[in-house]
Amino acid sequence: MDQEKREFNEKFMELLYSIRKFHMLSHKNVSPLQDTSRGQGRILAILRLKSKITAKDLSYILGIRQQSLNETLQKLEKEGYIVRTPSPKDRRVMLISLTEKGNEIKPVQHDCLDVLDEFHERMLNMRNKMGSEDFQKMMRHSREMLFGGLFHHPFD
Repeated sequence: MDQEKREFNEKFMELLYSIRKFHMLSHKNVSPLQDTSRGQGRILAILRLKSKITAKDLSYILGIRQQSLNETLQKLEKEGYIVRTPSPKDRRVMLISLTEKGNEIKPVQHDCLDVLDEFHERMLNMRNKMGSEDFQKMMRHSREMLFGGLFHHPFD
């Protein structure tokens, strides 16, 4: 069983490396504003989903400090991608929204199904090799080790 765990870990690490490599290559020749997984691109992506949002809510959604967010918002506002306007309900609260220029930035979309198909195939092969019951035990153990048992159970 220890050998299977090591093999699983190696395959999983290879998968993470492949996903990261795919991501980096697919975003190599695009603007950071188009990368919805990082920095300014994440902010623009959320503003596409919710047209007006407070900095406090945006900070919470992104999981970053409000001070860090404000620095990025200043850059985006200076470049003309966003605008901040006072809330009609509370003039102290600023609502952030995309400008026309901000709406023109299109996120990069790639089909990453090849990577997911490869991962799915590897998981099926591991399940076949180990047997369904041992595979489920290993996955349960892995989730508990990584996420403290709070993770959902996609392989059960």
